[in-house]
Amino acid sequence: MSESKRRRRERGLFGQPISEAGDQEIVRTVKLALRLGRRHLADHAHKYAPKKYTQAQLFACLILKAHLGCTYRKVEELLVLMPAVREALRPADYGQRWMCESVNSAIKRISGSTLRSRKRNTLFAEAALKVVAYAVKV
Repeated sequence: MSESKRRRRERGLFGQPISEAGDQEIVRTVKLALRLGRRHLADHAHKYAPKKYTQAQLFACLILKAHLGCTYRKVEELLVLMPAVREALRPADYGQRWMCESVNSAIKRISGSTLRSRKRNTLFAEAALKVVAYAVKV
């Protein structure tokens, strides 16, 4: 049996590997591409670029496309079908903002949203006291 026929048999309908060993290879490839992208690329092309994906994430998708030898649509379908690859592409701090905003709104709700101090150093001290008072109350 030729190598290409055997390779085709190992892949599913959309080019995704059927075996778990193939999944691990793809995840390793994506993680390596992300590390290289983060090291050598800026987060975004310019300051007005949409902040939906970083250039490192897009680079990893391009590397995945080249590695599997498939089209962009198949890579998109692969990301839908393989949560391990999707998780590897997601940034580590994704989903953290809502927690910070929840605490900020709770502090504002309990102790008011304004600071009375005028000087910079007393502004920081007053804000820190509000945070400490909230922590003690909770």
